[in-house]
Amino acid sequence: MTGQSGVTPGARHADARQSTARPRRALIITAAAVFSLVTILTGVVAWASHYYAGKAAPGTHLAGEDVGGLTAGQLTERAAAILAQFNATLTQNGQSVQASAADLGLTADPAAAAAAALAAADGQPLLQRLNPWLAKDVALNGRIDQAALRDFLDQAFIPPDEVTQDASVAFDPATSQFTVRPSRTGLRTQIRPAVKMIEAYLADAAGSTSIGLTVEPNPPLVTDQAAANAASQAEQDLSRLIIFDNGQTGYKSRTYQLPADMIGNWTRFQANPATGELDISYDTELITEQLSALLAEKVTISPRQQIEVLVPGSTKLIGISQWGLNGLKLADLASVTEQVNNALVAGQDATIQVPLETDEFETETVEPPSNYDEPDGAKWIDVNRTAFTATLYQGTTEVATYTMSIGKPSTPTPTGEYYVYLKYEHQIMRGPASDPYESPTDWISYFNGGVAFHSAPWNEPNGWQQAVSHGCVNMRTAEAKIVYDFAPIGTKVVVHD
Repeated sequence: MTGQSGVTPGARHADARQSTARPRRALIITAAAVFSLVTILTGVVAWASHYYAGKAAPGTHLAGEDVGGLTAGQLTERAAAILAQFNATLTQNGQSVQASAADLGLTADPAAAAAAALAAADGQPLLQRLNPWLAKDVALNGRIDQAALRDFLDQAFIPPDEVTQDASVAFDPATSQFTVRPSRTGLRTQIRPAVKMIEAYLADAAGSTSIGLTVEPNPPLVTDQAAANAASQAEQDLSRLIIFDNGQTGYKSRTYQLPADMIGNWTRFQANPATGELDISYDTELITEQLSALLAEKVTISPRQQIEVLVPGSTKLIGISQWGLNGLKLADLASVTEQVNNALVAGQDATIQVPLETDEFETETVEPPSNYDEPDGAKWIDVNRTAFTATLYQGTTEVATYTMSIGKPSTPTPTGEYYVYLKYEHQIMRGPASDPYESPTDWISYFNGGVAFHSAPWNEPNGWQQAVSHGCVNMRTAEAKIVYDFAPIGTKVVVHD
């Protein structure tokens, strides 16, 4: 065995097996590690996807502020807070003012900003959406009312006597003419720097909100000549013939011409930025308001209330002291306003029939005074058939006594207590078929069916204090009028012997 290695063949085979097994174990370990890492990463991604569902993705910035992980409600609150904390320092020629978002006409929709932040990573691959180091910037979606911004800046920095003044036109009721107020060239604040500062804040609220501003000349939009042209046109419109007609005939007919002063009060002038002219229009709200009162007075007919007189202490009707009468009221004021406005805008005369509808009367019930036992109390009339007298009283106070004639035995004046219930200044009194007659009569005051106080000039030749009538109390004409005037509906009448 001299010259041979001391390693046996079996030993060599064992070493070879061992050297082959080591790389395999390393490969297996590496594969296991990679699998474990992938598993972990998959789990992390799955967890992150679940955690950020319905929330802003990591790396999302709203107006420069990290809002990753916030819900829609939280994002809305943050957007509102970012807008609320806006505070600008504005300086011009050494003068500084502080301004909020509202002062500068800045508004935003917090809910829309929240929706934009939630959608900031939409469309990106999953790993990019969940990558916190990949910025996803969202600006606060603000809007700037530049007219409000300019108004604030001009009020803050431009003295009143240096503000630009457009020429304008106003109606003078004292002269019934339009007058022109002349224009003036003034100054205005340049707003572009302020707009850029606001826009920068909406993108990154951490930026500076302090800026310096300058002013510039500002010629008027409306010149004196443009105002004079508008005044001349408006003067022509004052001569428009606008007539209202209620469409009725006879005593209900009403017409009314619109006065020029009212047209002047309705006239409005609005500067047109595109032309530099003053556009003429009419204040329809004021037209409606003033026409409502004007037409009610001039072309409608007011209802007359009905007054019903009741027996004192009861619901029994004595008579009607004033008969109700339906009126006519405006039915469609809006259409009248429209027609007036259209006529003025077109520069045309117009006759407008005012639409009307029935305005029904109301009824009031009253009781006559009943203090007959007091001096100067309630009115009443004592008719003494034996003495042939009619005595007027106010309570216990005697006012006057008149002689009269009463009903003949076949048609006596009935005794009892009654109330005057109906009156006529003039009437032709007619008898029944069994005893026909026609007597023109004045100053009639009915108190019991067809029985009344009235004039009876036909009694003059035969004298008075007789039982000759068909039941009525016949009086001299002058005295019958006194009774008529003295006794309203509801006056008590006592007839006795």
